[in-house]
Amino acid sequence: MGKSTTLYSIINEIKSDNINITTLEDPIEIALEGINQINLNNKIGITFSTGLRSVLRQDPDVIMVGEIRDEETAKMAVRASITGHKVYSTIHTKSPREVFLRLEEMGVEPYLIRASLGGIISQRLIRIICNECKRKIGEVNIGSNIVPIFQKTGCKACNRTGFVGRTLISAVHYLDKELKESTKNIYEDENILSNSEMVVVLKKLLISESIDYYDYLQFIEGEDLNEGELQRTINYCRKPS
Repeated sequence: MGKSTTLYSIINEIKSDNINITTLEDPIEIALEGINQINLNNKIGITFSTGLRSVLRQDPDVIMVGEIRDEETAKMAVRASITGHKVYSTIHTKSPREVFLRLEEMGVEPYLIRASLGGIISQRLIRIICNECKRKIGEVNIGSNIVPIFQKTGCKACNRTGFVGRTLISAVHYLDKELKESTKNIYEDENILSNSEMVVVLKKLLISESIDYYDYLQFIEGEDLNEGELQRTINYCRKPS
């Protein structure tokens, strides 16, 4: 969730008159000034793989591939990365660990994956609770913190939903030499390139009363995250009158 926004933010941040940036998108969602943006068109044969092949002939500095969906695109994106291009892309997996495994399943050799990957951002969106209408109905112990539990009632400010927008939950991995070496054991150790950083972000949002406790639990369970020391003891207080 929010992958396109993240990609556009990165491209907008790094763009300059001295960098040649070309994108392959399906579709182009935001027009960026100074960027060569290509919209895919299957009817005339412009796919991620065929488009990427043509783009590489022009030798841009930075390439953004909207999504890696197939074996040919995966192999070409990896080849582009190890031949001096900076490549940004998305791939549908549940964790950074599965990015590595998915590329391997697509036929990319593990040593090429290690050579090409510079970083992985795993991200989700979670709803922000409305401060105008939330009502405290209990509290919960999480570590050494007492966190209130709120009931979402809905009001004019939140359009009767109980929420006011969403915020990002992410796990960011910079693949330095040490981490790349550890990926040789990725099948034996599930903690390599995990989403565990998301738990820390979730806890901060919960303590700041920005998210709903039950959304927090649902996120933990849905993403199969290990809370570790964040085991909780629920102590409901008397419901306010």
